[in-house]
Amino acid sequence: MVLTQTLRLCLGTAFLMVGGCGAGATDGTMAPTTNVLGALSRVTPVGLFGASTDEKTAADAQGVPVRDMEEVLTFVYKSVNSNYVDRAPLKPLVVAGLSGLSRLDAKIAVQDQGSSLRLTYDGKPIAQLDPPSNTESPSGWSRVAATGTALAESASPALRGIETDDIISALLNPALGALDPYTRYLSPAQARDEKASRSGFGGVGVTLDTEQIGVIRTVLDDTPAAKAGLVPGDRLTSVGDKPVQPLTQNQLIALLRGEIGAPVTLTIQRGEAPAFTRTLKRMKIYQTTVRGQRDDAGIAVVKLSGFNDGTLDAFKAQMRKLTDAGPVRGMVLDLRDNPGGIFRTALDIADLFLSDGPIMTVRDRRGIVSESVASAGDEVLPSKVPLVLLTNGQTASASEVLAAALQDRGRAVVVGSRSFGKGLVQTVYEDLPNKGEFIMTTMRLHSPLGYSLHKYGVVPTVCTSRQADAPTSAAQITADMRTPDFHPEDVLQARRTVDKATEAARETLVGLCPPLTKPRTNDVDMAVAESLLADPGLYARALPAPTIARKP
Repeated sequence: MVLTQTLRLCLGTAFLMVGGCGAGATDGTMAPTTNVLGALSRVTPVGLFGASTDEKTAADAQGVPVRDMEEVLTFVYKSVNSNYVDRAPLKPLVVAGLSGLSRLDAKIAVQDQGSSLRLTYDGKPIAQLDPPSNTESPSGWSRVAATGTALAESASPALRGIETDDIISALLNPALGALDPYTRYLSPAQARDEKASRSGFGGVGVTLDTEQIGVIRTVLDDTPAAKAGLVPGDRLTSVGDKPVQPLTQNQLIALLRGEIGAPVTLTIQRGEAPAFTRTLKRMKIYQTTVRGQRDDAGIAVVKLSGFNDGTLDAFKAQMRKLTDAGPVRGMVLDLRDNPGGIFRTALDIADLFLSDGPIMTVRDRRGIVSESVASAGDEVLPSKVPLVLLTNGQTASASEVLAAALQDRGRAVVVGSRSFGKGLVQTVYEDLPNKGEFIMTTMRLHSPLGYSLHKYGVVPTVCTSRQADAPTSAAQITADMRTPDFHPEDVLQARRTVDKATEAARETLVGLCPPLTKPRTNDVDMAVAESLLADPGLYARALPAPTIARKP
């Protein structure tokens, strides 16, 4: 059968004019316009892809490699069909995906006609696509989507000049974004960057100035750069035999990164001194997500900016460093502007502050997947040491897991503003056929009290966002905590019952502590935290009683 090859030869010219090839026109010559809609306008997946392997290869060589695309689409559709957090029919994904091609060429359009999909270019019909006989078949729908894309590509000069990875992104991300804001497809290049931030990369251990190409901004401890004596302010003039001067920041970063254990030679200029070289062996580097400090009074402050594969070990190391310097009298755990990351890491850090009992429950569309419970013996801070946790409107996802667990269990006083409210867990599929990644929402998070973290997030026990940005704000908030009107248990009660509450009660909770997303001129949150840690009586008053931490 030569239908595939015939279509590919004819669509580039004939269908642009709503003309085309007749069913017997196998040599690419023009056939009467009247034959188009009758003979070729209705294209079924079996009909288009029923050609021999040689014919498919010839067709693919003229445009988008449809077979590669079909494999990626099948992987994604199958994953959605089997494991998305809610049941999602596949047809709307295909319609939204084909409509997404209009982002690459506004003349492409698709209409769902019920029994078929009508594909047009510049208002003129290209074809009608029949759904698969099994309307829940991932492979059937991927063939429909790949067919439509191949036809659109043949009609669109703009589409023919676009890389296949970009076309797949246009097909998938508008459709996946309709499911939820966090389910998405990453091209191979995007996947490499995402994996590096999540799982580490081979590097030398420096961060670079964003304004001055080649200037080292920081040198990470215990890395090849630190061991070689590099310091902030050093300027890289060449990497290997490549001079730095003509490179962009991304090109320079790419040269510094590489296989773990592989050597890289750097030429460095330090001030006015003669340039020198150092050969470093790359090691696994994680983005820095943990920073800590303590004052002379024994108050420790740890900033967590995210959760990657290196965060847990870095956090333990930081806590050892802080406690080895002397007894810790109180601690602030700063989760503001923490967008999340690896969910399991957040659970493991929560476990370091709890000796037993529930941490978090995870549910998929079929029910409970897992219930995380704290283990005894590995606490990094004695339970008697007061702990204050800071949140804001950019505290999201895995950081909300940590905040909710410690708040619900009566281990920490949460100070700040309501968190983002992302109580969904994404699974990362790294083994796509084209080396891209598919990140899909598969589960929902429920706190120890049983409430879903999604939408409403974590509501602080001590809210700072209702106060003006003024030097006196922290003092006023501290004074309010001393009044009879301060009832910290009311926050948890409202939060754990909101899913079953009236609409008025939900609106009350939403307005209880508005999320702040921008820093203030005065760090009110930290000032309030310091007041709580300086006054054991006030801290005890603000700490929800552990007996509150029961499921309703």
